[in-house]
Amino acid sequence: MNYKITIIEKNNVFQSFFMSRTIRFLFLAIFIFFNLNTLIAQDRKDYGLLWEIKHKDSNKKSYLFGTIHVKDNRAFQFSDSVIPAIKNSEMFALEINPDSVYTDFGRNYVSKESENVFKKILSKEDYERLKVRFQKVNKTDLDSFPISHPQLIESMLTKEQNKPDDRRTFLDAYLYGIAFNNNKEITGLEKIEDQIPLQKDLDEKDLKKSILNILDSSGPDLNKQLEELILIYYDGNIDNILNYVDSFGPADKIMVSRNNVMVNSLDKIMQNKTVFAAVGTAHLPGKNGMLELLTKKGYTVRKMGASFNDEEQQFAIKPNTDRWQINTDESLGYSVLTPTKPIPLKIGDNYEMLTSTDLIFGGTFHYMVLDLRNQNLKEGFDFEENIIKGQLKDSTYSVLKRKTFLIDSVPFTEVFIQKEKSVSRMQFTLVNKIIYTFFSESSLEEVTSPYADAFFNSIKIITPKVEPSVWRNKTDSIGAYSIRIPEAELDRSYEAPNPNGSEESPYVLNIFSSEDKAKNTIYLFRYNDQPVGYYLNQKDDYYIYFEDFFKERGTPIGEPKNITMDGAEGKEYELLFSDKYHTIAKLFLRGNRTYLLMAQTFNESEKIAEDDEFFSSFKLLPYADASFDTIVNIDEYYSFKAPSEKVVIEAESVGGLSEYGYIKNYSSLDLKTSGTYLVQQSKLKPYVRKKSLQAFYDDYIEVLTDYNDSLTSNIPTTMAGKPAREIRMQNSDTDVKQRMKLLLDDDTIVLFLTYLGDEEINEPRVDEFFNSFEIKKKSNKFDLTDSKADLIFKDLKSKDSTKFIAAKGALSYYDFDASEYKILKKNLNKRYADDTLTYGVKYYIINALTSLEKPETLKTLTDFYKKEKNSYNGSLEALEQILMLKNSEAAATYFDLLENHKPERISDNPYEVLSTLSDTIPLFIANDARFSKLADIDDYRDQLSEIYVYNISGDSLNGDKMPLFKNKLISHLYKDSQLYIDTIARKNNDYLTYSLISSYIKLSKDIGGKNPEVSKTLKLLSENIKKDGWLRAEALITSVKLDIEIDPKIWNEALEDLYSRFELMEGLVDAEKTEMIPEEYLQPKEFAKLSLYNTAGEEYDEYPSAFNFLGETIVDDKCYYTFTYSFGEDKREDEQFLGVVEETAIDFSNFKLANVYLDWESVEENWQTQATKIIKEATNSEDSIIEE
Repeated sequence: MNYKITIIEKNNVFQSFFMSRTIRFLFLAIFIFFNLNTLIAQDRKDYGLLWEIKHKDSNKKSYLFGTIHVKDNRAFQFSDSVIPAIKNSEMFALEINPDSVYTDFGRNYVSKESENVFKKILSKEDYERLKVRFQKVNKTDLDSFPISHPQLIESMLTKEQNKPDDRRTFLDAYLYGIAFNNNKEITGLEKIEDQIPLQKDLDEKDLKKSILNILDSSGPDLNKQLEELILIYYDGNIDNILNYVDSFGPADKIMVSRNNVMVNSLDKIMQNKTVFAAVGTAHLPGKNGMLELLTKKGYTVRKMGASFNDEEQQFAIKPNTDRWQINTDESLGYSVLTPTKPIPLKIGDNYEMLTSTDLIFGGTFHYMVLDLRNQNLKEGFDFEENIIKGQLKDSTYSVLKRKTFLIDSVPFTEVFIQKEKSVSRMQFTLVNKIIYTFFSESSLEEVTSPYADAFFNSIKIITPKVEPSVWRNKTDSIGAYSIRIPEAELDRSYEAPNPNGSEESPYVLNIFSSEDKAKNTIYLFRYNDQPVGYYLNQKDDYYIYFEDFFKERGTPIGEPKNITMDGAEGKEYELLFSDKYHTIAKLFLRGNRTYLLMAQTFNESEKIAEDDEFFSSFKLLPYADASFDTIVNIDEYYSFKAPSEKVVIEAESVGGLSEYGYIKNYSSLDLKTSGTYLVQQSKLKPYVRKKSLQAFYDDYIEVLTDYNDSLTSNIPTTMAGKPAREIRMQNSDTDVKQRMKLLLDDDTIVLFLTYLGDEEINEPRVDEFFNSFEIKKKSNKFDLTDSKADLIFKDLKSKDSTKFIAAKGALSYYDFDASEYKILKKNLNKRYADDTLTYGVKYYIINALTSLEKPETLKTLTDFYKKEKNSYNGSLEALEQILMLKNSEAAATYFDLLENHKPERISDNPYEVLSTLSDTIPLFIANDARFSKLADIDDYRDQLSEIYVYNISGDSLNGDKMPLFKNKLISHLYKDSQLYIDTIARKNNDYLTYSLISSYIKLSKDIGGKNPEVSKTLKLLSENIKKDGWLRAEALITSVKLDIEIDPKIWNEALEDLYSRFELMEGLVDAEKTEMIPEEYLQPKEFAKLSLYNTAGEEYDEYPSAFNFLGETIVDDKCYYTFTYSFGEDKREDEQFLGVVEETAIDFSNFKLANVYLDWESVEENWQTQATKIIKEATNSEDSIIEE
């Protein structure tokens, strides 16, 4: 817990309501140079800060005294008459009554929700200066500070310069303490808003000028001006004070108004009582000053004679606890005294801290009570150590002293913690699952003062009083349910990120909890819809998710039960939460909405009743009426109405091969039903051709049909008067029902799509959605049925790259018919801009000719293949497609071309000559002799071996069906491997590929180590491959599997490579040769680095290049190794990441990588804190007393 915010707030509340002119007067004054040396009279003969006010109709006397809000010892050297005047008065008045200021201040000035006006009026650069200044002075971030009122922020930008002889409190607070301890009635002369205008009433231009003046000022100048201000106050000459005030110009309207308000208040008080009023000195002099205004009202004011015979005069102020606030909470079982009424400050979402400021000595006291009676606490959790550890922010903080003692037989712990510039004194205990914490933070002198002792000594712990809960009805028309709950509910609703990554479509979880303390039961209710644009389509998976969720948190009692309510199906789960607390949960699925009800006892000996009122009272209500009021425009052509104001618009990415120019989705959620309503607009490219509109609809509906979808309805209809289709689908696997309307208008597809529950799908609201569609502007420029072949080839010749790409894409989806065969054949022999690409225009033309196969197609492709001037990649594709033709002569032609017209193999170009064989394995097997002959051709061998290894070798059915081909590969095994390890030979022979050698290693595994060709090949590869580390690893792993002995030095050299080390170790473990693993790689820290290397590499698709071990981190008695790692040698320092690895003992019976935790954030200065956070988030073991 960080209490710094409260301390700052206390100091500056004083600075706010004891200001001498306006809220900024004293602070603005010290920024303006004014030479006071000629004004200062050292003998103080003209001292005039205390004035006697003689009442109009009596001899009673009241007093008016000018104060200054400082701790400087010189300000306390007031005249001897001041304290007697206070004692002789019936009342004591400050500008604002301290007893009421906290309520008004908290209500009007403390809020994180208020607008930060500085962001509005300042440039980014100046706002950053402000943040830096605020952080430097207050050690707190401005953006997270709970006070945003600009004048209060201004008052916090000047750091107090403390002097050794400074008093513990401010002058005005000291005088207040004298009056308080003399039992004087305390009052105020004005309201806080008279002194600190509300933010809405401030002039932004004045604010900007003021804040920039402060930011441009320097510390030494400020201190100098403050010193001059204190000197003129010490002198006490009222005329000099008036001159000083007038140097800033005449009193402004706010000052005059405040003076009148305070004088009127004094006049009212003095009708009946005497009063000592202490106000800012600047309010006294001048024609509009309080002295003159009192005179005008008929009072006689007289400057009191000043003597300073007892300069060391002190008034012993002791805590008068009889006048302190008694704070008792019987339901939580505590009582404590505070000098003022505590202000509640929110801590997180569920707890609050109460803060009270001692207005006399400046101490601030806090207390916080955490009621955990309805929580599951971890066994053996040391809450005492955890609280203390939470206060030790870093190594500069330390425990000064610590003790345990009893308060009313309750064991308490007291600890003093030395922080950067303060000491925190805390007393805390845990009783009956309630944590009580009381604390104060200031100087050591202050936290051990009589006032602090009075606070801590007043603490009492009593038995919490539990009253029977009053149950009430809760009805939610939007959520469409009603239920009875005990007492007030606690709203725990929040938004959770959508796992699909859409920021505009989060999960909105509506959650509330309530508890019946008399029954020792906590209730939780949640309902949520799927995010906008999403629908619940796997109910069984959803049930399993919740079942696993409960299993992770307790012990199930029996199997989940099937339940229903008004047609909504669901499950009931019963378990012992944390293996202790009986819990019943009921889950209902209603269309796209989930309802979850949970009841849990927090008494281990009790059980939740099946007929608990919480469950039995739950009812599903009819959905509220639809309201399709939000008009959504689709471009300038169309519009429709959505069921809610929030419409998520997302554009789908479409590639050049797509037949759509663009696709845009408009998604909306009916908050009353959870129904998902979508409209999709798609623009067709100009190359799309269909036989008819009906054929288009049929094809498009087929595209819409997902796996296991069945059409339950597909009928012609109209949309905005145009032919359309209305479609209904149901998925037999997921039970999802869809209702759609589909329209093709010119070249635009408009699809209305709904995902709805049974209650909603046939309701008029769906027709209202469909019928809201309007065509605002007509377009007639596209003919769906016309041939687009000429347009495609025209644009393929265009120099406009955009047109070329679009036309090329059309070749992938356009259905050429027989009438366009000649156009294809004609354009096959033309040159195109992408002829050098594997998947160029020629590729698509050849495939189109193949799909339209005619008797002459074989000759067309054969002639094209044999022409030397044709594109290289086009020729290879023609050869491949010949094998796909149904022509009875196609296979013979294919083999003839392979044997007698071998395509040239060009370095650094794909040589996809035989890839089609993978789709014709029966042909491959049936031609063992022919492929055995082809295997003697070097350029074919790498592809043929790969096809054989992955499809035939080792296969239980076909493994022995190509003996000739297998023996042919074995005959080349060693020779090719020899050439591969020869760098020059490999460079001169393109067929010597990584793939070829990898296939040989896999083939060797199937053949076995007894074959001499295999053993000598594997030894050759293992001992001679240097650069291809993974290929060498494959050879070594296969060798050890086949019990082929390899020189241990080779193993040791290979194991040095982090990239393959773990797989090599796995191979040795599987072969039961773990003695070959060097001991250094089995050491926990080294194995941790290896685990980090592999885990980070798999997640990032690139492996780290540099590591640095930082140290060990201990969390929950487990040791973790922390490293920094980076990718690439040129990465900057701030691009290093932090990785944490759990210390793991090697277990060869279950050999696996250690647990690795990454957050992919740059390394922070305090890496230990960052590492601890990573571990806790990953292991879900938050350093908390509450068990999840």
